Amino acid sequence: MIVFTLAVLGLFAPESVDVLFPQGKQVARLRVAVTIEGRSPEIAWGQFLDKLFDHFDRDADGLLSAAEASRVFPLPLPGSHTAKMDFAKLDRDSDDKVTRNEFRHFYRVSGFAPVVAEIRPPTVEQRRLSEALFRALDRDDDGKLSREEIEKAAVLLRRLDEDEDEILSAAELLALAAAAKSVVAEGALTASASAGTPDAVLRLELGKAARPTQLVTESKAFGVIAGGGFRVPGGRVTVASANVGGGFRTAKSFYLAQFADAIGSKDSLVKVDLEADTGLQALAGMFDAADHNGDAKLTAAELQAFLELIELGVGCQVVVNVEDRGETLLDLIDTNADGRLDLAELNRAAFVCELAAELPLKRDTIPRQLRFTTLRGATSATFGPVPIPTATAPKAKGSTPVARGPRWFQAMDKNGDSFVSPAEFIGTLELFRKLDTNGDGQISAEEAEAFKS
Repeated sequence: MIVFTLAVLGLFAPESVDVLFPQGKQVARLRVAVTIEGRSPEIAWGQFLDKLFDHFDRDADGLLSAAEASRVFPLPLPGSHTAKMDFAKLDRDSDDKVTRNEFRHFYRVSGFAPVVAEIRPPTVEQRRLSEALFRALDRDDDGKLSREEIEKAAVLLRRLDEDEDEILSAAELLALAAAAKSVVAEGALTASASAGTPDAVLRLELGKAARPTQLVTESKAFGVIAGGGFRVPGGRVTVASANVGGGFRTAKSFYLAQFADAIGSKDSLVKVDLEADTGLQALAGMFDAADHNGDAKLTAAELQAFLELIELGVGCQVVVNVEDRGETLLDLIDTNADGRLDLAELNRAAFVCELAAELPLKRDTIPRQLRFTTLRGATSATFGPVPIPTATAPKAKGSTPVARGPRWFQAMDKNGDSFVSPAEFIGTLELFRKLDTNGDGQISAEEAEAFKS
């Protein structure tokens, strides 16, 4: 559950990230501050960095030498970037050794912070959808939507609902939008580490505890909107959902099962043992980092400890995904944010539009729509040398199928159909083919169980 509050700076733990809204030559700063079950995200972040420090501090003297630091793998950053080890920057006092405080400071300033933001600009499809809906409603083609035109939105179901499900889908709208163009968002959003005094503060609380929405302070640029969400320069923001926790635990079980099968009765494996099997390339890629004592041998205990470190790292950050959907009419009317328009939403379209903007509505007066979604987990498909499963949207409501297959199989089976497709599989193609014993292009629960045994 997620709760948001525009709050005065100083009423919460200071772990935050700033989202910057351009306003001509000025910038409006929205500070997004996060707590997890009432605790600062810095706690889990600091625990991971301490464990990472200990893992590469081979002589356990509480300091990292240049040689020890050189083994530290890059950490993921938003936008497919990484924070790569740089000993010169790490060793702030130039004494050829690195303390824990220097280690934490290096990663914080490199962008691997307790709270980070990812900005996603509007897509071409979102712009086309908005333009298609605008044109469909603008019956007199005068470039603006009157209340009377918007009140007739439900008529679109009769015109465009090809499958007669009483829902207007994106595909049905896009059929009208072959040559459609739409207004580009006013200015690109950016994110930065928190600095200075913000214009407003958005508090995001993750976990089971919930408090009611509360507006503590307003500014000219930011404020709460009646009916949900809050006002930002040129538009509004809705908080879509909170996804707490990563999906790495089951992937860890998969890697450990792979290693147990490969090691058999041996005490350890050397790297060439893993490199020789095309199905074990993921484990081969982890070898150097997982070999804690540097003896060129990997034991089950070392791999277990390393994967537990990665699991801690995967869940140590809070990522605030800021989806800028532009000046999109579809999102304005789509009050349940499912990407479709049902009869109730179409019937309420005029009321919703009048709340959000002055009518008649023009293309350049449609409020900019933004969605904030929090994710406690990784921002990329890998964490260091380890492939990780990506977070997926919740399954549609309805009957829940009985889970089948081992845990690693269930984790990869994102659509819950009891089969793992090549797109869902996080291992190599060679391993996929080995598991797909009947060669039908997918791994069944039975084939996964056979591998487990």
